[in-house]
Amino acid sequence: MNIKSMRIFVEVYDCGSMTRAAEKLYMAQPAVSRAISELETYYGTKFFDRISRRLEITEAGKEYYSNATNILNLIDHLDLHMKNIDNVGTIRIGTSITIGTKLLPDIIERFTQKYPEIKVKAVIENSHTIEELVLGNKIDLGIVEGSTHFDNILYEDFRPDKLSFICSKVHKFANREINIDELNDCNFLLREKGSAGRDQFEYLETNYNLTVNTLWESASTKAIISGVEKNIGLSLLPELLVEDSISEGRIAEFFVKNVVIKRYFKVTYHKNKFFTPALRYLKESIIMERFISQEKKGDT
Repeated sequence: MNIKSMRIFVEVYDCGSMTRAAEKLYMAQPAVSRAISELETYYGTKFFDRISRRLEITEAGKEYYSNATNILNLIDHLDLHMKNIDNVGTIRIGTSITIGTKLLPDIIERFTQKYPEIKVKAVIENSHTIEELVLGNKIDLGIVEGSTHFDNILYEDFRPDKLSFICSKVHKFANREINIDELNDCNFLLREKGSAGRDQFEYLETNYNLTVNTLWESASTKAIISGVEKNIGLSLLPELLVEDSISEGRIAEFFVKNVVIKRYFKVTYHKNKFFTPALRYLKESIIMERFISQEKKGDT
């Protein structure tokens, strides 16, 4: 087993095809196939099942991929560190939509003041997708909210958040407190499955035996807020994303008796992640966002 074979395996896994992996690696397809076979022989297990000319990853393959990507990341970081000792390079960060919209610009601005020569590439997706990117070493750090899903990545809470029920200004619930059962049979405009906000709403449905009509599923909070404004349905969205629309009078908030949905924003990274000084500074500056936000609000 060598590093080249490991890189070939990761490319095959990512491409889902030995032929496509060979093209990307500028190798002959038989050479790629031989490298995978040698790895499987070395470890005495199968990494791929060949089914109807398709590759299906095995559990052993998934475990090897998780560790191989982090070993290669460590090697790449070592190369980067030695070749770019003066702090140049790229850091990859991924955030959920809420954090990417409201917090990420300030976080990157503070980081670039400290490390102006380092580029920060950002991906904004739902929380579950960001966690998968961390697991596969596609990004160096993730910033997500809500519950956690994977054992091989670590999480550090850094800021509390609240979800708000919203409705049209003319809706009967506007600025009222209602009982939870009044939500039954109401029309809702919700975030897509896999988002932390959707997970929270489904938890609410299960625990309170709610039955609602899901009219919209969207990754766009702007679209949802516009739909709520037009009285198409109700929604449950992060307070950070709706506070401006509420204060401007475009929509209204309402409250559900004895139901307050709080969660924490989390910075997340693979448990085997190698931290350069710049990456560690970025992680610590994200965690400091909690205190910065409190100062902006005048909290003590």
